[in-house]
Amino acid sequence: MPSVYNEIDRLSKNPETKTEEYANVIQLDPGITTQMLRLCNSSAFSFSRQITTVQDAVNLLGLQTVINFVRTLSVVGAFKGKAASFDAQEFWKHSIAVGVTAKLLNEQDEIGSKIHIGEDDPFMAGMVHDIGKQVLGYFFNEIYQMVLEGMEGGKSMHEVEQHVLGITHADIGAALADKWQLPSVLVSVIGHHHDPSSEETHPMTHLVHLSDVITKGIDMSFGEKVNGVSPHGASLELIEMDQEGFTVVRSGLEPTIRTQVNDTFSAIFK
Repeated sequence: MPSVYNEIDRLSKNPETKTEEYANVIQLDPGITTQMLRLCNSSAFSFSRQITTVQDAVNLLGLQTVINFVRTLSVVGAFKGKAASFDAQEFWKHSIAVGVTAKLLNEQDEIGSKIHIGEDDPFMAGMVHDIGKQVLGYFFNEIYQMVLEGMEGGKSMHEVEQHVLGITHADIGAALADKWQLPSVLVSVIGHHHDPSSEETHPMTHLVHLSDVITKGIDMSFGEKVNGVSPHGASLELIEMDQEGFTVVRSGLEPTIRTQVNDTFSAIFK
């Protein structure tokens, strides 16, 4: 992980750390600072005025949101270079799409009022939910290509991984998130976003699962073409909605999702 992540993590363990100390650490990484300010000013967050400095971002968004942005961008920056058969651009567009959708769903009264995620950040949760795929694509590329070949019959990546490897990108990603000491809510999201049925599942996992389903339904998936994917029954039950009602929500959000994904992708990867 970038050094700024480790420094932020160190500061967060001291309850007496001042906001100025966080801002000073973040500003030491010009790349992450620039990306963060672009992200803050993208349409996904739609603030009424331009945010021009880290301190400005802290004052307007709050310290925890800025820390979450740095963590998110640190995860993005942890994987560098190219990997055969792994389309990083398509991967991050899907990840951003899930993050944007999670944020939008949480803002919907009929959904956000039923999925109580507290102060946790839905955008970051969506952004990092699939990092296990990056581990496979970047560091176990031959195995990753075996999985791609196994998907030619129309199966999902998750199904093929379980059949071929006996382990999935969700398992791998959760282990990495735990090693990186990401918040426990993110470990839950990464590990269970395909099966949010466990009683111990964090509410955010349901939100990201539903967002993942929406992005696949509007053809913003990664590495697979999944037709007719449906939300898990446990997630629909939580939001007190049937498949038809959920499809209506998806259709209503689609134009906003597409606009915000393109804008956010440009902001982070410009």
